Amino acid sequence: MFENWLNIMVAVLKLLKMAQSVRTLLDTVVQALPEVSNLGLLFFLLFFIFAALGVELFGRVGAYC
Repeated sequence: MFENWLNIMVAVLKLLKMAQSVRTLLDTVVQALPEVSNLGLLFFLLFFIFAALGVELFGRVGAYC
């Protein structure tokens, strides 16, 4: 009976320790969100530029067939 109680206490302590590390991980993700949004905006801008360039260069290719 005592061994079972000890195993439960060890499991609870491990869970509390893991919860603290998950909280730290979530705080880090929240702090990194502005940089991620800047990167997403940069990728959108590059995608838009290359899409406009592709339409300008290859927009009339099918008209000659």
